[in-house]
Amino acid sequence: MCELYARLENLCKAKGVNITTMCKESGVNRGTLTDLKMGRRKFLSYESLIKLSKYFDVSVEYIAGKSEEKEKAPAAISDEDVKIALFGGDTDVTDEMWNEVMSYAEYLKQKYSKA
Repeated sequence: MCELYARLENLCKAKGVNITTMCKESGVNRGTLTDLKMGRRKFLSYESLIKLSKYFDVSVEYIAGKSEEKEKAPAAISDEDVKIALFGGDTDVTDEMWNEVMSYAEYLKQKYSKA
């Protein structure tokens, strides 16, 4: 049995589920995990690692055995995320509108950093 499978078994135990339940709930193919357990496979696809990371709420690096840190790094927030939050998903945000928002944010940052 490979180290990756053992790590997944431990995560399942901690969550109180078995491998089959984890596969059903995460969307990872059960046959893939059987191949991993039997040594016919040594790694998982990136897509499977992402699914398992979300399912167990741990980092991909932890599942893959590249880190002992379980916590995920905070997700970066893109300009598109901010535009959606500020403009309600309106896709017609012009450069002028965006620059005005950024200027106002900088103004507020400076105003309150002096206080």
